[in-house]
Amino acid sequence: MYGNVNYNVLWYIEKICMSNKNIIIFLIVLLIAGAALVFWGGSLLFTKDQNQLLDDESAAVENTVTQFGLQLKQVSLLSPDVKTAIQQHYSSLVIPELLAQWIQDPLKAPGRLTSSPSPDHIEIDSTKKLSDGTYEVKGNIIEVTSAQGEEVKIPVTVKVEKRDDKWLISSFVMGSNRAFKNDLIIVFSPLQNQTVTSPLTITGQARGNWYFEASFPVKLLDANNKVLVQAPAQAQGEWMTTDYVPFSVTLTFAKPTTSTGTLVLEKDNPSGLPEHANELRIPVKFDTNQAAQRDIKLYYYNQNKDKDAAGNVLCSRQGLVAVDRQISSSQTPIQDTIKLLLQGQLTQQEKSQGISTEFPLSGVTLKSANLSGGVLTLEFTDPQNKTSGGACRAGILWYQIEATAKQFSEVKSVRFIPETLFQP
Repeated sequence: MYGNVNYNVLWYIEKICMSNKNIIIFLIVLLIAGAALVFWGGSLLFTKDQNQLLDDESAAVENTVTQFGLQLKQVSLLSPDVKTAIQQHYSSLVIPELLAQWIQDPLKAPGRLTSSPSPDHIEIDSTKKLSDGTYEVKGNIIEVTSAQGEEVKIPVTVKVEKRDDKWLISSFVMGSNRAFKNDLIIVFSPLQNQTVTSPLTITGQARGNWYFEASFPVKLLDANNKVLVQAPAQAQGEWMTTDYVPFSVTLTFAKPTTSTGTLVLEKDNPSGLPEHANELRIPVKFDTNQAAQRDIKLYYYNQNKDKDAAGNVLCSRQGLVAVDRQISSSQTPIQDTIKLLLQGQLTQQEKSQGISTEFPLSGVTLKSANLSGGVLTLEFTDPQNKTSGGACRAGILWYQIEATAKQFSEVKSVRFIPETLFQP
């Protein structure tokens, strides 16, 4: 009897133990699953928090660069107060070391050199984290010009660091820099290593002592130091000063045989003494795929060459003056030349010589050109009757087109359609 009781007790205890063992195993599994869930959920939360932190940092970094871009126009690099302006507009956005460098040498700082083009803002392309507390931002300085809709892009790479819980610019490198030499001459266009084509207009500012008789020599060399073209840059203001004086020159040149070259702006040195010589050299690139060019002439008007002995304006062909230009070689050179004439683009140098034109005329366009038996028939649109307005004016406009067309030997005479064009 007692044996059976003991057996039953042992069986019951064993059953209870087995049941408890299952419960224990279940609890262990539950604990492991819970721990895994907590870890996985924590990882997700950590990743989410980390991504949010990166987004917040990137936004703060980009805000610093954006705000700096808006300050560029406020700092005139040629102003006598440039150092004060750099301190005032850049100090809250730039690390002290970089700010000190710019104040020491303002021409190495970004800012505004002219009213046109003038930096407007920085357009951000990408933002990359380099390390904890350091980001790299790439983009372009957008410069606007006086011509509506026209802008210039200058590549820029900006490094931004976190200091005292503030994101500050620690490096600012422009991909294409304007060329300058000491505190003597600055070239606004073209930029260093810019791809240039003919005609090439060069603008900038130079101290008055860089000039002699309001000009200085400019030449363009290919990679073999062959002179492609040489012309004087003309001062666009009073040059007998030690202040900066604007200059401009347009170079027309044939298609180069090399892919690179050098633009040389020489200090005018009438004495010929080497100790007075100086120059600024700017590396440029040529578009080797540029279409072949053809030299042509455009005829505009100089009233000073069209007067009688009493000083009266004659309104005659005597006042016509040819300016040299180039066009791309094509099957329609006459038509291309007339269209270029109608644009009325004169250089500052040509204007300073008294050359003028009323072209372009609003609404006046060349629809077609047909040459037959030596007679060139030009068809224009003139919805606003801009080609009339007095015998003198209409005649001068007529003469400019006629002379420009007749430089082509196959053109013997010119007629207009409608025939009411260029009439008093």
